[in-house]
Amino acid sequence: MNTNELITTYVSSFADTDRRDLLTEFLNVIADDLDSAPASSKIAFHHAYAGGLLQHISEVIYTMESLNNGLANAGNCNLSEDSMRTVAILHDIHKARDIAGNPQYVQNVLKNGSVSEKIPYKTNEHYFNWAGYDLLNDIQTNIADSTTTRGLAWVLTNSAEIKNTGVKSLILIAAESPALMASLSESEVNAIRYHGGAYETSKYELQGKEDELLILLHAADMLSSRNG
Repeated sequence: MNTNELITTYVSSFADTDRRDLLTEFLNVIADDLDSAPASSKIAFHHAYAGGLLQHISEVIYTMESLNNGLANAGNCNLSEDSMRTVAILHDIHKARDIAGNPQYVQNVLKNGSVSEKIPYKTNEHYFNWAGYDLLNDIQTNIADSTTTRGLAWVLTNSAEIKNTGVKSLILIAAESPALMASLSESEVNAIRYHGGAYETSKYELQGKEDELLILLHAADMLSSRNG
């Protein structure tokens, strides 16, 4: 699957045409990086190959919709398809690249020149390295609408900790598509931000935010990551 196929298969049928257009535009901006992005660095983790992130996303969509359908039949859950697909697509989107265009992962080339079989990727040393984003220059010259300053503004406004992987995705969305960010509901933002569940945050930070959308995203993400 590539980005165009992701859009055609899962986004083009959105009932909310404004959301469809905003999400399509955003995905096209990062398409080159998304097409080649793995979902993790180690074979022992999940989807550690070029295109692995897209495969992971498609699995999360399928699993969320399957869980929702099952729960809906029992009268316990009835989430919108648009909302589920939106958070599934965006929850790990930071793995494609950061706001400066740096991919999260680069090939792990060994001293003999070959790529490691067990750990084919490593974290890019330039990824989310704020010092390399010319941030100070943007602030000093009052460039208020650069991708860097838009991303930083979201972090500061929401008192977000960048260690939480979902926060990195939201930074990228806020930086590249303010309109898409503005269209996200509080529930959708929370689902993306806290999709790692208690693995990435304390139970007190999650308290009151674990609605059906977040729970289904977290469950689908875990199931895909354990079987990829």
